[in-house]
Amino acid sequence: MGIEQAKHRLRTAKWRLSNWAVAKRADVLATLRAPKTRKLASQRGTDLDRWAKDSSYEDFWRERNEIIAAAILPGTRVLEFGAGLQSLRGLLDPTCKYQPTDLVARTPDCLICDLNVRPFPDLPDAEVAVLSGVLEYVHEPVEALRFIGRLAPTLICSYATVKNGADTSDRHKNGFFNHFSEDEFLQTLQCAGYSPQKVQPWGDQIIVVAVLDGS
Repeated sequence: MGIEQAKHRLRTAKWRLSNWAVAKRADVLATLRAPKTRKLASQRGTDLDRWAKDSSYEDFWRERNEIIAAAILPGTRVLEFGAGLQSLRGLLDPTCKYQPTDLVARTPDCLICDLNVRPFPDLPDAEVAVLSGVLEYVHEPVEALRFIGRLAPTLICSYATVKNGADTSDRHKNGFFNHFSEDEFLQTLQCAGYSPQKVQPWGDQIIVVAVLDGS
């Protein structure tokens, strides 16, 4: 075996070990998260500690925002809920006016909004509201969506749906508070006054473009 080949095998082995360690740590954290999720569900609370940490946001979530950004026209006023690291900001056309909201303000222009807290805050209106990886963590999604509907006539959101026969208890490891199938989620949007116009799969999730009834 040549030296370069040996070095390549060593790098590969280290990479696999590193990935295994990361996956193992994530699995342990997810298991520990489940009882906290159940407690928060009973209290109708939000996991502020988790979402205040930048490390809680996965790099691959950016791909979801790339799809969402592609559906937003130039010059659009965009209001994002649960903006997190605000990757959407840099993906939008420069002519768009972007307003982030989140549990914590990572930028000076970010407005504080927790969709599990009442009353809802005063927020500026927009043409498009975005919720990317947010609605699974909302205790009363219909009420929250009706609030959003008073601010924006178009909604673009994602949702990790429950598949037929799936054990919803595993969703507590992800911190999810609600558990809808695709049909149930689309019905939830309709109950809030939004009519789904487009549904696009993304992994085990869907990305939905919806408009307010009568808009």
